[in-house]
Amino acid sequence: MLLVHISKSRDHATIVSIPRDTFVRVPEWTDSKGKIHPASYSKINATFGRGDAPLLVQTLESMTNLRIDHYVEVSFLGFKEMVDALGGVEICTKRKINDPKSHLVLPAGTHRLDGITALKYVRTRYFDGMGDLGRMQRQQQFVSAVFRKATSTGVLLNPFKLKNLISAVFKTVKTDETLDQGDIVNLAKQIKNLSPSKMRTMTIPLGTSNGYAPGVGSVVIWHETLAPELFDRLRNDQPVVDQASPSPSAKK
Repeated sequence: MLLVHISKSRDHATIVSIPRDTFVRVPEWTDSKGKIHPASYSKINATFGRGDAPLLVQTLESMTNLRIDHYVEVSFLGFKEMVDALGGVEICTKRKINDPKSHLVLPAGTHRLDGITALKYVRTRYFDGMGDLGRMQRQQQFVSAVFRKATSTGVLLNPFKLKNLISAVFKTVKTDETLDQGDIVNLAKQIKNLSPSKMRTMTIPLGTSNGYAPGVGSVVIWHETLAPELFDRLRNDQPVVDQASPSPSAKK
């Protein structure tokens, strides 16, 4: 899960990774059959299985005091189509990868990944002992690489290339009812001058990643002061500053 904030001036962007095992308070919600469910506690990824995207958004808004304007869910196929439409994406891995779960094998060094290999890369999490936290770091690296590729090849500056890219991806994504393909095209045009150096990727500042909640299990807990400070800056459209958050390890 990625929380994306684009500045009002369209010259800065912040992409925040949300650990799937984040411990959250799920607010009262009503399911598709009209049944009311009382507030409860769980891991954040469980909210999607209960109330789909609306409950996930509702939970995040209640925890961050942010307004989430839109939601985009990218399927595996949509991810592959995006990477292939860009002609592949280049990444650099400092150590070799051999993950039997994702079936990804890469030597250390620079690689140009096609859609299928890129999908394996952003999903792998069993080779370095860092679990989901390591996977989020690779996802952040990959998002930055995608943006660099889109800007360096002129995709954002070429209306024809831009429309083709978004059309290819939009066939396999789900969005909220108020967001359509035209909105995505317009936003992409607005950020065409956003340089990669002005895009910040990060993980929500964490306190202890190995907390335990009765009835829920091992959970990730946000830092009690640094996380709210981050949300305040996003809410007020202020630049995100470096935060001295602990660097816990999480073996899952």
